[in-house]
Amino acid sequence: MWKVLIMGNTQQPATDQREDALKRLNMWLERLEEQASRLLEAVEPEEVGPVHAANIAAKYIALLARLLLMRQQFAPETSSLEEQLLTFLLDGESG
Repeated sequence: MWKVLIMGNTQQPATDQREDALKRLNMWLERLEEQASRLLEAVEPEEVGPVHAANIAAKYIALLARLLLMRQQFAPETSSLEEQLLTFLLDGESG
């Protein structure tokens, strides 16, 4: 399902599909960041128990990691230091 949401129109040339996928992934990352910011602004820390706060944070981190890994798959071969660090942290490899 993720591939269908990210890849979009499969009739496009491969380079256009890759660029479209990167654009969509970046939009999803921006949207996730905006929602996290709105949540932090709307909720007082005292209103949320520690377990609930940890669950929210874990879900955000899992979604963020999944989107970043997908972006890395569609990105050009050169990867940024941020993506190398993400790969190291999630896969346990030095890249």
